Amino acid sequence: MHRILSLAILAIPAFAQTAVRDDRWRADIDFLTAQLPTRHPNLFTKTSREDWLALTARLKAAVPELPDYQVQAGIARLVAAGGDAHTSVTAIAAGSRNFPIRVQWFDEGLFVTRAGVPVARALGKKLVAIGGVPIEAAYDNVKQFLSYENEYWARQISPAYLVNAEFLHAADVLPAVRPTAFTFEDAAGARFSLEIAPGDLGTIPAVWPARPRTPLYQRNADLYYWFEWLPEALLSKIDS
Repeated sequence: MHRILSLAILAIPAFAQTAVRDDRWRADIDFLTAQLPTRHPNLFTKTSREDWLALTARLKAAVPELPDYQVQAGIARLVAAGGDAHTSVTAIAAGSRNFPIRVQWFDEGLFVTRAGVPVARALGKKLVAIGGVPIEAAYDNVKQFLSYENEYWARQISPAYLVNAEFLHAADVLPAVRPTAFTFEDAAGARFSLEIAPGDLGTIPAVWPARPRTPLYQRNADLYYWFEWLPEALLSKIDS
């Protein structure tokens, strides 16, 4: 009898903590639902008020079933539905797990610019699929959680989300947070896959020994605005 009572007493705090957690998330969603439409000058330019309120209600009802990172992603989706790049919430939970690669969009696609030593073969390669999902389809899933007004800004901010394991799960790109097959393509068009586990591995940059100059997209990172004359780009347009 004493043993059964002891177990019951131990179980109460865990249940209470879960209830408090759910109530706090619901309170956050209620606050957002009440405040954002009144503080934003025109929140419903891309999504109707009715559809937006339905999204908030579904997220609030699902809170007990969702891990924290999925609730956070859901809140980011509510904010992103306004289509305002200046009104945003990050969909990546603090301390969440990244895959040990970093990627950047270029005209030719999404390329690996940094990678952990165990997956260094991916450096400089084009990322074409994550867990069997083509990269453009994964990107489309990710965009609904991002606050952007044009395609350029969506491309600019999406790379961090496309290598975060928890967010990719929240965005229905991956079925779970687990080691995942990433498919790459080299300069010759040959494809290969690497199974990559999420983890905080140090990454090394892709280097091009024959052209040691800093790539254009990495220059002047401390400046908001800058320009550089690119005569070769102008010549290529004239030739075409």
